[in-house]
Amino acid sequence: MSSDNQLNYGLDTDTIDIAD
Repeated sequence: MSSDNQLNYGLDTDTIDIAD
């Protein structure tokens, strides 16, 4: 849940929290 995930939310929606 780091800022890195927010940038890659479009690539890996399985591991990223879009709601965030």
